Amino acid sequence: MKDNIEIKFQWKDIDINNVLQFPAIYRFIFYHGNNKKIYIGETSNLKRRYEQYNELKAHSSQTTNLEIQKLLDEYKDKSKMQYLEVSYLRLNNKLVINNNQNEILKNSFIRKFLENYFIIKSQLMDRKIIVNKKG
Repeated sequence: MKDNIEIKFQWKDIDINNVLQFPAIYRFIFYHGNNKKIYIGETSNLKRRYEQYNELKAHSSQTTNLEIQKLLDEYKDKSKMQYLEVSYLRLNNKLVINNNQNEILKNSFIRKFLENYFIIKSQLMDRKIIVNKKG
């Protein structure tokens, strides 16, 4: 059986003064000259995740959070956070998302699928990806 995946999406910049509470796929882009590092993650609450990275200090066992906090400190003015806006998602010609992504992204399996899809897509485009240590 051949699987067919079709996704229409765009990455949108996050207004750090008005981060909203909704489930999301997000990414940080850290710029260093002509190079960049990208971290892609998923969360059930984007505002809470943003606050974890920017205001709270991660526990020493949270290696990914510690790494992101270090990069945010290092690249203060040379980074941005974006969220994924999905217009539609079809799996084997079955419509999964159609302009109601907040409701469907409450499902952690869909979020993890999209997170991993975009990590693989970015790796195939030769971008430097910071992979979540949880595996």
